[in-house]
Amino acid sequence: MSTGGTCQDVTFRFNHLTNSPGGWNIVGRDGTGAASPTSRISIHDNIHPHGAYGVKTDGQVEGTQSLDTTFGAGAYTFDHNVAADCASYLYPAGANDYPSWPALRSQFVDVDADELELIEGSDYRADGLFPPYDQDLRGADIACLDVLLEGVDTGVHGE
Repeated sequence: MSTGGTCQDVTFRFNHLTNSPGGWNIVGRDGTGAASPTSRISIHDNIHPHGAYGVKTDGQVEGTQSLDTTFGAGAYTFDHNVAADCASYLYPAGANDYPSWPALRSQFVDVDADELELIEGSDYRADGLFPPYDQDLRGADIACLDVLLEGVDTGVHGE
């Protein structure tokens, strides 16, 4: 996300990042192109792989050190995420889960076919509940999105 000034009050919630080699990219820029303050960022209830860098800032170790450097200690939320192949000891304490990428892939119907619904019985699925009321759901509720988007022209058509 790039903005034309201060980047603040942004929430990333209920997302599946599966084809994003760089992961999250959050930066604020002023009119001259210089970085400007970035604050009050909330990253929670998401599912994402480590990718090339994990959650990382240039010149810093991935995880808590990068988050603290970028947003300021205590000025962000990183919680209830499923972050595959990330070293848990490098990331903020909380209710995050750090499975291997193969273990996480096995929780989806078929990642290679872009069928990103969580399988029945997945630890990251909370059947019958609709976000944002469900405090246990991780990532997007694909079945719910399918129902909500039924009949809507998304602009994506057959191959």
